[in-house]
Amino acid sequence: MKKYPKPDNNKFGWPWTAEISDYPPTQPDGSPWPKISIITPSYNQGQYLEETIRSVLLQGYPNLEYIIIDGGSIDGSIEIIKKYEPWLTYWVSEPDQGQSHAINKGFERATGDWIAWLNSDDIYLPRILFEVAKIAISNPQINWIVGTTIAVHDKHGELWRMEPRYKTGYWKDPCFKPAAEWLNFACTHKSGTAIPQPSSFWSRTAIKQSGPIDETLHYIMDYEYYVRLSQCGYTPYCTDRVFSQYRKNDQTKTSSGTFSLTKEHIFLAKKWLKKEKRENRKIIKRYIYWLYYQNATLHIRKIIKNMPILCKIEKKFPHSNISLHKRFKAILKKRININLVL
Repeated sequence: MKKYPKPDNNKFGWPWTAEISDYPPTQPDGSPWPKISIITPSYNQGQYLEETIRSVLLQGYPNLEYIIIDGGSIDGSIEIIKKYEPWLTYWVSEPDQGQSHAINKGFERATGDWIAWLNSDDIYLPRILFEVAKIAISNPQINWIVGTTIAVHDKHGELWRMEPRYKTGYWKDPCFKPAAEWLNFACTHKSGTAIPQPSSFWSRTAIKQSGPIDETLHYIMDYEYYVRLSQCGYTPYCTDRVFSQYRKNDQTKTSSGTFSLTKEHIFLAKKWLKKEKRENRKIIKRYIYWLYYQNATLHIRKIIKNMPILCKIEKKFPHSNISLHKRFKAILKKRININLVL
């Protein structure tokens, strides 16, 4: 703790002033700890970047490789990175093609046995790298580890906890036959699957086999990556131990781009539809329908929110817009030509 730059006087607690003991330099048998590579992609996140960096370095993990890929920030981020440069394995600040591209640049540099990315407005909680290492050592057959993530707001504190779940479940249709495991995972996340990205770690083997992050995606590249891991036969080892804290505010990409996020889900599902075998297309079509329905619901809510008279009607008659939902549902049924049970 004492070797790192001192924080401002008004910053307390983890990862500013909290003390944690260092790990033993080796395992009890004398062998080295698994090397863990952490990649932080960043662009103009100087407000939060230092907290992220300290949450990684203050883990005290003896076999850490920390890489920061900055997209050419002009908000003071470079000064923050330089302050911690002696403890970084590699960093660069140059224009890139977005977050996915930055993560891939980090993947190319990473040499760890286990690899993860931590966005520049999220943080790890104390000693979680040690927890990841213990799980990996105790379960040599696994290639994907996921812990719990806490969502927090700058003003409102903790919002919720996202516990990892890898639950596959078939759509409610007696005529539907089970599809491939990866497809079942990909298209039924609405029924229980939850993989929090800030708490996800992958083995080097899994990353090599599944390939780079899809750089055409800007909102759901993590979800698409999970699907690819599942296609390769990997399933996550889930633990309820809290690994990370995810910051959610009005500027967060997934908060400000809800409609774009849904469009990317639809775009991805349509790509699957073209490539999949005929017997698996039914579940993808149903999934696309559900995405369209979700998008329509968001539009309806936005219209109601932006029109005071509709807000008053909705408060007095909460189910007044149900006819709009039914009408849209009927149109989609006709277009997709499938019988759905939502």
